Amino acid sequence: MILMIYTSFSSFIKADSEILDQKYKVKKYQYLNTKTILSHFFNQIKIFLWLILNIHQCKAVYIWFSDYHAFFPVLFCKIFRKKSFIVLGGYDVTYIPEIHYGSINNKIRKGVTLWAIKNASCNLAVSKYVLNQAVKLVPTINVVLLYNGVDLSIFKLQEGKKKDQILTVGIIDSERRIKLKGIDVFVKIVKEMPDFEFIIVGMTETIQNILGDIPKNLKIFDQMPHAQLNDFYNEAKVYCQFSLVESFCLTLAEAMACGCVGVVTNAGALPEIVGNSGFIIEKNNLAETKEAIREAMRLNKQKSDEAMKMINTNFGLIQRTQNIFKILNEYGIN
Repeated sequence: MILMIYTSFSSFIKADSEILDQKYKVKKYQYLNTKTILSHFFNQIKIFLWLILNIHQCKAVYIWFSDYHAFFPVLFCKIFRKKSFIVLGGYDVTYIPEIHYGSINNKIRKGVTLWAIKNASCNLAVSKYVLNQAVKLVPTINVVLLYNGVDLSIFKLQEGKKKDQILTVGIIDSERRIKLKGIDVFVKIVKEMPDFEFIIVGMTETIQNILGDIPKNLKIFDQMPHAQLNDFYNEAKVYCQFSLVESFCLTLAEAMACGCVGVVTNAGALPEIVGNSGFIIEKNNLAETKEAIREAMRLNKQKSDEAMKMINTNFGLIQRTQNIFKILNEYGIN
């Protein structure tokens, strides 16, 4: 049995759960991240008791992200000689002071996060960018590269649906995430390119109100079921990601799998995902960004094929599945 621990059951964590279910019995635990010290204290007691009841039954513990919730699982694994695996998703090895982003944003939290990373049997970095960040923070780290994966049975090109649309997708439910995901820059571009149709998916109604007047050439949609994004990916020709940092960006990879050409900032792992198939721009360079979007439209057929090839070759869910089982087998988890 494998114990799987996470803070939110997002699409990429759900994908790993389904992968592990193929070969192992998996027992899941959701640690509720809260902002108050008292709540964290009670949550630590809960996970401590849960581990006491379950650690003897398992072969390994599989943890998504290093943060407060990773401390006791890694400690128990060291005490009881179990294997511990932490998926480093980027939040755990990044800090952006201006928006207080990252789990190394104060001394106690940083200490817990880095201790877990240092003492895990193996850390699984979702991109080369994350791997390099982790090594900078913990030079003695045991870490391997394990890219996130796109379900290519769902996210694939549907012929004849493409329109002259420019898309961005993300969970945009706070002012901080407007900055993080580069939505403020995206809206500036919308206003300066009135002849193009732009779409934002994943913005809550509350945040839409903060934006004020919405340009006529911009459509905004709230958060929706993951599979529903397929229609948006297949209608758009260009996918934009202007984030301050991205550890992988699964939505970019999914969009590329559906034939979108990526226009992205040179932030985090974004250039790693796009490669030569799209356009990489400097942050906040509006002139360069507008030109890249126009070029992505002009060279769309050629670049679209390159984008799909990039994802199919490097970032499919099949590759991630094979690599997870290979890594676990290397640690004796059969």
